[in-house]
Amino acid sequence: MEPTAQSLWDAAIESLRPLLNQEVFRLWFAPIRPVELQGDRLTLAVANEFCGVWLGENYRDVIDNALK
Repeated sequence: MEPTAQSLWDAAIESLRPLLNQEVFRLWFAPIRPVELQGDRLTLAVANEFCGVWLGENYRDVIDNALK
């Protein structure tokens, strides 16, 4: 069965949780919602543009690794 955006993100979140400080996880990662999975591209929804930029600048590699 093909993974869905939600199942892929759920697996990534479970691998991220132990790597991150609990407050960082709660503030920055818990609110993220998967929107769409097309091929190897997962679209995630964040609260606002600032959150997206901040996460991209500070955690993109961590998120990418968790999704692999």
